[in-house]
Amino acid sequence: MARKTIIPSTLKRLFAVSGNNCTFPGCTKQLVDANGDLQCQVCHIEAASPGGERYNTGQTDEQRRAFENLLLLCHDHHVTTNDVQTYTVAAMQTMKANHEANFAKLNYVVPDKALQAAVEQVIHIGDNYALTVPINLTNCPNTTINNTFTVGNKSAPGVPEEKVEVSIIDEMFQAVLVKIKANPSPKPPVEPSLSLTDKIQLNFTDAKEQEEVVRYIQTALLKMSIIEGTFKALGNEEQNDITAHIFQRYNERKRKGLQNIQILTELFSEFTPAGKQSDPAYTNLARALVLFFFDDCTIFEKTTKEKSKGGS
Repeated sequence: MARKTIIPSTLKRLFAVSGNNCTFPGCTKQLVDANGDLQCQVCHIEAASPGGERYNTGQTDEQRRAFENLLLLCHDHHVTTNDVQTYTVAAMQTMKANHEANFAKLNYVVPDKALQAAVEQVIHIGDNYALTVPINLTNCPNTTINNTFTVGNKSAPGVPEEKVEVSIIDEMFQAVLVKIKANPSPKPPVEPSLSLTDKIQLNFTDAKEQEEVVRYIQTALLKMSIIEGTFKALGNEEQNDITAHIFQRYNERKRKGLQNIQILTELFSEFTPAGKQSDPAYTNLARALVLFFFDDCTIFEKTTKEKSKGGS
C-alpha cells in the first residue's frame, strides 16, 4: 500500500515542538536557517514504504503519516539513523519524546518559506519523484498559510477562521446526508490506496490536465486536515453513507463517458451548496472535500487494470 501525504497541520505541529533544532541528541543544527530556508528532513520512525528503515507491516497509512511517527532531523543525522540496529523503533521514539519535552513550550513558528519546502519535500509519495508540477503554496489563490498551532492549552490566532471552515464542511456533509436519505447508495468496494502522484498520473494522462489538477490541489492542500477531522467526527454509518454517495456521483458521470477532468470539476460544483457557487470559502472547501476522496481512492481509478476496463 502506497504512503499517504503528510498533511501541513502535522508538519506545523512538528516544527512547533522542535525548538528549531535537529531532534538527534546533542545536535545543535537548526532546522530552518536565518533566511527562512529549510535545512532538515522530515523523517519517519517506522518507514512509510516497504523496504524503508524500521518498516512495520502492522501500521496503517494513517499511523505512518501521523505526528507520533515523525521527527525532524538534519541531513547528516537522517543518514545516521538509517542504522536500524542502533536506532531501533524504541530508540527513535525515546529520541523524539526527550527532544519534544525540552522544546514544546517554546512553540516555534515555522516561516512560510520553510513550511512550503517541507510540504514539497513530503508530497512526493513513492520513492524519489514528485508531482509533475511543483507545489507552490505561497502563490495559491485564496489560500493562506496559518503558521500558528495550538500546543497544550495555548490557543493561537487563526482558530476562529478554522471554526468557520469546520462549520462549512459540516454543512456540506449534512446536505449530502439529506440527499442520501432520499436515495441511498451502495457502499463502494475497498481498494488499496495509491500515492497522490500515481493517482494523478493514472487518471490524467494529458500534461495540461495534470497541471490543472495540481493547481486544484495547491488550493485545497491546507484544507485537507479540516476535511479529514470533520469527516472523522461523524459516526461510522454516516461516514460510510457519504463515501458511498460520492462514489455513486462519480460513477454516474463516468457512465456518461465524460472526461476525467470534466468529472472532477462537476463534482466540485455538486458539493458546493446551492447559492454558494460564487463564495470562495465554499468553493475552495468543496474542492478540498472532493480531493480528499480522490486522495483516499474512493473515486477515480486505483489501478491500471481498472482503468483499462473502464472503471466501476
